[in-house]
Parts: sequence; C-alpha cells; structure tokens
Amino acid sequence: MPRPVLINYWPHDAQKKFHMAEQRVKAAVCGARSGKTLSASAEFISNCITQPGYTERDKMLGAPYTTCIGAPTYAMIERVILPTFLSLVPPELKLGKFHGQQRLQRIQGQKTESWVYFISGSNPEAWQGQDLYGAWLDEFAIMKEMMYDECQTRVSNKRGWILLTGTPKGPNWAKKRIFDFSKEDEGKDIVFFTSWKTIDNPYFPAEEITAKKKAMPEKFFKRMYEASWDTFEGQIYDEYDESIHLKSTEEHRFKLPSRRVVGTGENEVILDFVVAGVDWGYTHPGAIVVCGRDDDGRWWVLDESWESEILVESRTPMQDSWVRRARELQSHWEIERFYCGPDRPENIHIFVKAGLPVRGAANAVWEGIQVVAKFVHVDKREKMAKLFVLDTVKQVQEEIVFYHWKEGTQEVNKEEPEKIDDDTMDALRYAIYSHELHGMFRREPHFDIA
Repeated sequence: MPRPVLINYWPHDAQKKFHMAEQRVKAAVCGARSGKTLSASAEFISNCITQPGYTERDKMLGAPYTTCIGAPTYAMIERVILPTFLSLVPPELKLGKFHGQQRLQRIQGQKTESWVYFISGSNPEAWQGQDLYGAWLDEFAIMKEMMYDECQTRVSNKRGWILLTGTPKGPNWAKKRIFDFSKEDEGKDIVFFTSWKTIDNPYFPAEEITAKKKAMPEKFFKRMYEASWDTFEGQIYDEYDESIHLKSTEEHRFKLPSRRVVGTGENEVILDFVVAGVDWGYTHPGAIVVCGRDDDGRWWVLDESWESEILVESRTPMQDSWVRRARELQSHWEIERFYCGPDRPENIHIFVKAGLPVRGAANAVWEGIQVVAKFVHVDKREKMAKLFVLDTVKQVQEEIVFYHWKEGTQEVNKEEPEKIDDDTMDALRYAIYSHELHGMFRREPHFDIA
C-alpha cells in the first residue's frame, strides 16, 4: 500500500469550514494575514492530487488535469501566491521545476498529471481557449466582473470547481454575485461563502492585533482586519455612495449650452459646458468619458465609450475607431474639449487632424484625484454631493467602487493608484481636473464700459 502524501498544513477552525464545504464555488473573504491564501493553496493542491471530475474517458484520451490560478496582476502572483503554493506542494509530487515562461507547474495526481497555469486576471481574454477542471481567483473582488464570467465559462464543460479568496472591496459586483447570492435559496447550493477575521487565525500574534486596533482609525481596522464589506482600506473615492451619486438617465433631461435638450426626463439640468477625458489603450481598454458641469457647479458623468483593440484612426470609412466614437459623442453632447492622455502625443495629433477640439490633459495624478474627490465628497448634513453618475454609464460605476491606492503608498502627496481596471477613472480625472485647471478661463472676460 503506497504511503499517503501529506500537505504541510494545519488548518484552524475557520479554515476547516472552507475545506469541508461541498459547493462547486467556494469563497473566503477574510481579514489581512488571516490565512486565506494558505487555505486556498492547500485546497487547490488537494484537488490537483485527488482530481475531482476527471473521468475514465479523460484518462483514455490522455488529457492532463488542467487548472488555473489567477490574480489581478502577475506581480501579485509572484509576490504572494506562488511562494505559498510551491512551498505546500509535496516535493515527491512536483514534476520538474516551475516553468517561468509558460507559468506552469506540473503535479503528479492520483489519475494523471495536473497542470497548474498562473494567469493574470487583468485581461480576461487571456483565459479564452482554456478548458479547465478547476480555477482559483485570488483578490477576486478587485477583478473585472467579466473575469469571473470567463472563469465560469472555462470550467463549465467539466462541471469544474472554483475557489475565490480576497478581502472585501466595497459593495461591488462581488458582493452581489457571491456574498448576496450565497444567501439566496437559488444560490446557497451553488456558492459557499465564509468569512473570518484576522483574530480567528491562532497563528497570528494577538498582541499585534490589539496594537493595530489602537493605532488605526476604526473604519480602517474593520475593513482590513475584520473583513467588513463596507468601503475598503485604500479605496480612493471612498465617499462614493450609489444612493447619493447614481442618478437615473430616464428621470433627467440636459439643456446643453446651445440650448438643445438631450433626454426627456422631468428633472432639467442646465449645463454650462461639456468636456470629455480620453485615456488611450489598445491591448488594455481605452476610454472616453463625457462630463458636464451644471449652473450650480456640479459635475455630471453623462456618457462613456470603453473598449480594447480599437484603432485610433480607422483604415476604412466603415471601420470602428476612437476618432469615429469621439465624433459620435461630440455630435450628441456638443463636447467643447477632449482632454487626452499626454502619454501618446501621436494619438492627440490624429484627433487634431480629424478636426476634433483637443488639448493634452493635465496629468498630475495625486492633485487630479484630490480635485475629483472634492466633488465626490458628501455633505453630511444635506446628504448631497457635487458629482453624479448616470445609471447608463456602467464602466465608470464598476471602476469607481474599487479604484484604490497601490499597496504601501498611503502617504501624503505620494499616493499612487493601482494600475488595474482604471481606464475610465483616468479619463474622468483628465476631464474634470483639466477643465478645473485650464478650462474655466477659456473665454475672454466681458466688461460693461460706461
């Protein structure tokens, strides 16, 4: 009888519940340093050894047991997941070393080889073509929703399993589709959701938790160490609240500076001007965000265009391009100025040649974010803000919730946003900050002469 293979891992009580769950989708949303990455690594390796879902037919075909591990960026995989994962794989089951170019680790399972690919979650299209028995998404709550959709598609043919881990990142799609869904009658047999605090990890020093609680603001402590689903540590626009900032397109109509009206809603908004921010992209998405400022000094996010693999200028008249999209938005909203990312002057030149009103955007990131945050700010007494987002502007809604500071940069004047799914956030900042800085003085002053 072969000697049993042991994974060098001793779960605490909260982790045991995660391992014992039988649902196809298991989610653990936990405090920092609580052992969630360790438990998911152990669960993943156990599945690669026992190989649930692998059939005799698969064995006859000689198919490997193919799986994937994803994180928002490959840097996160290298820094956190890969060292923990490789340290837990029993040495006698490793088939060769980790292949850095293919980002592949092979493991000997009970029925065949298990192939584990490590893939960045910043580009869902990179997962296409994979037919998986299982997948693990770490820090899934700061990934695009389409990343989770793609993961579900990849495991669907095999009726495979999915592991989800992370810390809470505000009330975004992850809360609705994982946490909320797991509590519904329809979802509780599909999704197992568990959450534990850092203090539940007996291997983490209790005195350090006590010290953190004394030293940190209460709301930050709850988010980081107690896995609160509230707004999260490091969130940039942490005052954003759908009940305040999100407005119905159907209920509003907008009077443009030309006096033309867009929309048929009962609530009229008089716009003094309309501008747009442009963030260039091809492999990663590009974005145009249209913003208007009303006669009360409030900003309205009116429209957007967001897409990857779109050329700046089309090769044929009928082909899609950013020039074409910009013209369509300008025709609809009478955009006075496109403030474009200054990193691609050649693209700005193409917009100029196309006859679009263009200016390079002001790109002092920290200062720009502070200006946008000033409009996002909610007056506590009146429960009002000075920036609103129309409910049809979907990508801005998705990004603004989990747009966050890069880890380790929370120091005054040194903040740097994490460059993950921030395309419309850059475009939004270009539009508002550039206009506040330059556009307010776009016309000559008029004087009455006696």
